[in-house]
Amino acid sequence: MNENEIKNALVQIGNDLRKAERLMFSGKADEAMQIITKTGELIEQVKAAEPQNPQIKGNEAKYLKLKGDIKKRLQKPLTAGGAPAPIAVAAGAKPQQLPYDARKPMQDMQNCLRIADRNLQDLITAPVDQKESLMKRIDENIKGAKDYLASAKSEAARKGVSAHPDFDEGVKKIAEIEARCATAKSGAFSDISAASEKSVQVDADIAALKAEHDRLLDIFNLASVPHYNDLEPMKKILSAIEGFEKN
Repeated sequence: MNENEIKNALVQIGNDLRKAERLMFSGKADEAMQIITKTGELIEQVKAAEPQNPQIKGNEAKYLKLKGDIKKRLQKPLTAGGAPAPIAVAAGAKPQQLPYDARKPMQDMQNCLRIADRNLQDLITAPVDQKESLMKRIDENIKGAKDYLASAKSEAARKGVSAHPDFDEGVKKIAEIEARCATAKSGAFSDISAASEKSVQVDADIAALKAEHDRLLDIFNLASVPHYNDLEPMKKILSAIEGFEKN
């Protein structure tokens, strides 16, 4: 094989590996094995032409692992729908790789939990008027995490994986953040309640101050410039001043 043929062969090997993996996860292990067999032959041709090529070494490792996974699938009994029977992970056994279609919703679940964690931290120090909005967002974050986890489990089940450590870890993390949320919400509600009581007291103080202002307004209005030869207004002003000082 010349340099250009080797280059084209490496591209073909990569494409075939991805196609075989998709077929395997779709329950078409027989078709996947047909492709992977031809891939093995092509790998041997490239190795013979350029044995030290680092790319072919990486592809060969992927090929060997994928071939082993496909063989395991071919040995599993099929369900009525043609998909492999659900695979339970035995205690102490190495867990099966999470199916490709389940990985994206698991990543989305992690993102929801990270945002929820950030919102929880903000909730502690946020102004009172922002706490209710933050609590609502945290509830949405947690719901989103639960929905994505359920979607990941559903996708995995379609590929024959009924249990996985990543799912158990996701359930654990959601439970932990729900517990933290409950504690943070309790503190936030206390802050909101205290602020509400303080607001009521402030309103009462303002109303009392206004009433006092209205009561004293007539007295203040007496404090005009009195006429020097008319003592009656002066007596009223002095009496009002004495009453104001006493009360």
